[in-house]
Amino acid sequence: MANNATSDDALPDQRFDFEHGGDDAVSSELAVHHHGPAPAADPVDEAEGEHQFIALRGGGTFVAIEATKGARPIILYAGPDMPGAAPSELATLAVRQHAPGTAAVPLRGSMINEVGTGISGPSGLIAHRGGQDWAIDLRLVMIEQRGEHEVTLCCEDTNTAVAVCHTLSLDPNTGVLTSSTEIENRADSELQLDWAAALCLPLDQRLERIFSFTGRWSGEFAIEEIAPFQGSIVRENKAGRTSHDVYPGAFAGTPATSEDSGLAAGFHLAWSGNSRLRVDRHSDGRALIQIGEMSFPGEISLGRDDSYRTPDLIAAWSRQGFNDVSQRLHDHLCNEVLDKRSFAKPRPVHYNTWEAVYFDHDEATLITLAEHAAAVGAERYVLDDGWFGGRRHEDARPWRLVGLRRGLSRWAPRHRQPSQRARYGIRPVV
Repeated sequence: MANNATSDDALPDQRFDFEHGGDDAVSSELAVHHHGPAPAADPVDEAEGEHQFIALRGGGTFVAIEATKGARPIILYAGPDMPGAAPSELATLAVRQHAPGTAAVPLRGSMINEVGTGISGPSGLIAHRGGQDWAIDLRLVMIEQRGEHEVTLCCEDTNTAVAVCHTLSLDPNTGVLTSSTEIENRADSELQLDWAAALCLPLDQRLERIFSFTGRWSGEFAIEEIAPFQGSIVRENKAGRTSHDVYPGAFAGTPATSEDSGLAAGFHLAWSGNSRLRVDRHSDGRALIQIGEMSFPGEISLGRDDSYRTPDLIAAWSRQGFNDVSQRLHDHLCNEVLDKRSFAKPRPVHYNTWEAVYFDHDEATLITLAEHAAAVGAERYVLDDGWFGGRRHEDARPWRLVGLRRGLSRWAPRHRQPSQRARYGIRPVV
């Protein structure tokens, strides 16, 4: 039987050079068979303007962005500062070699990896109009840079009539990055917004360890470490508020990172409602993290010229371990977020009645406690659970929860009870 198999060594004259071409059509077909099609030109090369790069530097953090008009803006790097490194150099390093069996056109992604980019992995923006206009592909139309620490990148897709503005702001003192995305509908028909991440941030490949927090009442902030993985992890909170079991954020570190040394990063969604966090690690080594508000189906619908802005994504990096990341986040909160007037106001010493009496709110006992608390310097007296009507005790049995906890919403004091414990309400205690 004849052997029809052919090796590359047996056909030295039929190798095809995509650079210089060839006259033999058979040679061309064989080359494609063996090596795949020739990589197409980078879409950025065909963009409207010259290559443009943006560098945000401050507080030991460096964010490099490639932002060319007519192309998709993309974050080249976000992490601890690399003095002397230029975004253009990082763009060169980010160029990937074409791999046989993959897309001929380089898939670059974008700030939120919308569906129309074609990039592998979950998208940071999912929207449609009744099953149409879902392949959103945003291209840069305007850059508004405010100083060296803040920039807004506005993009639009004329085919789907969707516009997006990404805002990134770097705290010059702590290096904390605050970012958000605003989506606008520019068509007459409604735009159903199913998912919008604040940003799709590239994650350093060395940050293999992922930490977050979980727990329950009286057991809050238990550290949960997720072992190194390939694929995706997703944490969703549907409680309608921040919860003990699904913290809206995560920390990341290398196998050698400790509290005081090593590369570390922290991410947090500044939002107190439903949330989704996901970390995706691809087979080619790329890793991304995205966080945003999690909406239910049909919850967000945008009419013409309506817009939706994501909650802020807060991110911090350090080469001095997890403790330094925490300190950066804490300093940013105190200096840039909290109302400064609260710092100047004296904090009163308060006394709480809970452990002393629990639900046994006897008027005489409460007054005695208040007098003793004042004698030792307490300036605020906290009358805890049990002062309002319908609240007698806590019972964890499921069939009693509804009736007993109903008292939690009755903002009227207990009075004129058969026990005569609070005959005159809470007025005598006040």
